[in-house]
Amino acid sequence: MWFWIWCALVLGALAAAVLVLRHLWRKVRRVGATLGEAGTLADRFDERLQVAEQQWRGRMPQPVTVFADPAEARLHVVERAEVRAGRRAARRARQRERWARWARPGPVTADLLRQRLH
Repeated sequence: MWFWIWCALVLGALAAAVLVLRHLWRKVRRVGATLGEAGTLADRFDERLQVAEQQWRGRMPQPVTVFADPAEARLHVVERAEVRAGRRAARRARQRERWARWARPGPVTADLLRQRLH
């Protein structure tokens, strides 16, 4: 009789070990997949970082020198003025859009507010 009890215990332990190992294997596969995705995201981040660094280098201020070519300095001033004008136009467009959105009648109007206050 003890033989059958020990057989059942050993088989139960083996079944539990198989289930634990299967669970661990699935976890390891998920971690591997997540690390693969993280590597892909890191590569994309690195590419975007390089693009941002290149753009930043283009915006680096030009050093002030007394003996620099005046034509190059004027060209730099014109380029910076164009960049500022572009940013200004984009800001004005955003402001017009915001004001248009705010001017639309919504669920809360001035008349409704007056009614609730009085």
